Amino acid sequence: MNELPEIARFLSGLPGFDALDDVQINAAAAAILIGYTRAGSDVMHIGDENTHLRIVRSGAIELHNANGDLVTRAAEGDCFGFPSLMNAAPVRHQSVAIEDSLIYHLDGKVFSNLRGDNASFDTHFIRMLSDRLLTRPAVQKLHGAGGRAVSQLITRSPVTIDAEATIQQAARKMVDERVSAMLVMDKGLFAGIVTDRDIRKRVVAVGRQQPDAPVLLHAADPAGRPR
Repeated sequence: MNELPEIARFLSGLPGFDALDDVQINAAAAAILIGYTRAGSDVMHIGDENTHLRIVRSGAIELHNANGDLVTRAAEGDCFGFPSLMNAAPVRHQSVAIEDSLIYHLDGKVFSNLRGDNASFDTHFIRMLSDRLLTRPAVQKLHGAGGRAVSQLITRSPVTIDAEATIQQAARKMVDERVSAMLVMDKGLFAGIVTDRDIRKRVVAVGRQQPDAPVLLHAADPAGRPR
């Protein structure tokens, strides 16, 4: 049985994927691996290398941080695993099926190619990454008589850079922090997000010799739109 038409139909109705044309949707569908995960089983572990975007076809997934706190839930049509994939970093959250779940696994290289070929698709996931970076899990309860120290409840803070920093400084900080995206802050307020792809596409690829230009000029605004 050829499942590609059904996979393509499902993908074309998802936020972000609805911006892809038929050729791109079919390429995404062809790069999907289908996995079945029973309730109570893990999908990804903290520290894993991630090479796929996960899309919930049916069922439900919970993501927990290293302290066991709930970060978010993913239901039918939701994506997860994109922060580690976009940052080329180890998985930061444990993902576990809370229902028997059917999961689509989209090859990371195809995901990257689609981001490069379709600006709207790329913007959608940059916005999702930005939202995830700005969201902290709520502390649901303290454990033990004395609870836990605040330092134990806080995961790594988002990587930020000042709006007046230069492109070169931003690129160097991405390398040092081992991330591919950073929040740009202007006088303490969120002003945009810059990715390594922004620097490659808007500076390196067009031959601009402006390493001292302000990074904010090459960052997407808070809504994810290129400036």
